Amino acid sequence: MKSVFNCQAALSDGHWVYLKDINQKMIQQWNCSFSLSGHHAYMDQLKCVPLDELNQRLEIHKEMMSVVEEEFEALSRFLIRPFIFLLTDAEGVTLSLNGPENVIAMLNDQSVRAGSLFDMKHAGINAVSVAMETNSMAVIRGEEHHLKLFAGWSCICAPIHINGEIKGYLDMSLSINEDITYIVPLLQQFIDRVKGRWPDPELRRQAIYHAFDKCGLTKREKEIGYLWMHNHSVDKIAKMLYIAPGTVKNTLKNVYKKSNVSDKGEFIIKFHP
Repeated sequence: MKSVFNCQAALSDGHWVYLKDINQKMIQQWNCSFSLSGHHAYMDQLKCVPLDELNQRLEIHKEMMSVVEEEFEALSRFLIRPFIFLLTDAEGVTLSLNGPENVIAMLNDQSVRAGSLFDMKHAGINAVSVAMETNSMAVIRGEEHHLKLFAGWSCICAPIHINGEIKGYLDMSLSINEDITYIVPLLQQFIDRVKGRWPDPELRRQAIYHAFDKCGLTKREKEIGYLWMHNHSVDKIAKMLYIAPGTVKNTLKNVYKKSNVSDKGEFIIKFHP
């Protein structure tokens, strides 16, 4: 589910884009894409990916989700107005929603939940889809949304760039009646905090393996120990490494012995970089 047109917005400030800034021909293409998909402005249920596919995406992006949710918890104490924070992966599939419980419950009734599709084809013009198409922070307000479902919202969405790659999109939404002038810098600061906490997978793996070396773990023990640290089950590790579950269990016993730990909690604490 790649971006439909992959246009590149060229704005003087280089930070965000309003719908009025976008070439009308491009907007017509977006309108056509949404119309040809068979969807319509008054649909009250978003399309969602199948549950098994959603679970795979949640597993892949669990670290990003954890960082975003922790940052939201820290920020939410200082927010006077009700906000909705929506996190998607790079293909516009919703990973998590955060905000007032009553609003989240209402959105869930309309299939705005984990698994919902916000790309241009499935949801038309919205802050997520425009951010996907322009590779910029996008501001979409009220009736600018294709879906009337969001006509009462102002939405600002920014891509999360990590090492030159877009890992996902973070959207902040609030009532159309609220002032949004301070939201753009607030969202940018939020994104910067997320990026600042982003773990480099390769550097992290190297640090953990180095700690394993100090305990004298073998190559196989390091492989299994690393996967065990990342919450993979015995059966899953066995499938990933093409070995028997019993071999995984026996290896973990050796890992614990060499590491001088007695349970998984101690193991993770000892080797977490």
